[in-house]
Amino acid sequence: MIDDFRLMLAEHWAYREGAAQRGEVDCSGAFVWAFRQHGVSIYHGSNRMARVEVVTLIPINVANIVPGMAAFKHRKPGERGYDLPSSYQSGGAYYDGDLNDYYHVGLVDTDTSRVLNAQGEATGFVASPISQNWSHVAYLKQVDYGADSPSDDPPITPAYGTATVYAANGLPVKLRRTASTKLAYITEVPVGAQVTLRGEESGGWTPVSYNGQNGYMMSQFLITGGREEYSITLSGLSYAEAAALKAQYPGNSPVITQT
Repeated sequence: MIDDFRLMLAEHWAYREGAAQRGEVDCSGAFVWAFRQHGVSIYHGSNRMARVEVVTLIPINVANIVPGMAAFKHRKPGERGYDLPSSYQSGGAYYDGDLNDYYHVGLVDTDTSRVLNAQGEATGFVASPISQNWSHVAYLKQVDYGADSPSDDPPITPAYGTATVYAANGLPVKLRRTASTKLAYITEVPVGAQVTLRGEESGGWTPVSYNGQNGYMMSQFLITGGREEYSITLSGLSYAEAAALKAQYPGNSPVITQT
């Protein structure tokens, strides 16, 4: 597939929105054309590719970059140029909790310092430095990377520290495969357990790793940088009332005393 992309570069293919044909492609259309040469298909659209056509999105600053990986640029909600289609936002047919707009995609070359991509109408197909605002890389699900092929949950080098799992009711918190409550969860993580942060919080979800399993957890259940203990003293309660109130805050939650 790298050879297919190098052909686009050597022949100076033009950029045309929505195109996936010899001589004219857009960024994801280049993948559509290349996959077609090998008798397979891939969804035409960078946001869908980022969500369903790759194993796991990995921030470039922590990734072991491998030739043939997909590379993405993204914008966060509120950033200039942010234009995530409504189908990927809350209530949309393809909403998965990730509100980043993965607006551009390319292919990592054998020289992993550059990305082969259909950049725009003014420049056409180019080789861009990977340091030029590319934010994530990912293994494509349909590509065989040989010895570098990932498992379903490829190991990722921690770069964002750790967090403690916390829930006011003391019950375990679900680690999910995607940033959504719609799909089955991977496992339940007990309160007080440490998880590794694999990226930044987005849309109320944080990518984490627990016991070698990568997934997403609701950010409200994660405490970073420690949590200050505090106590509440209530007067005029019976022992039964105090016990019932304390039962609502198990484990390391606020300590309630009674006088």
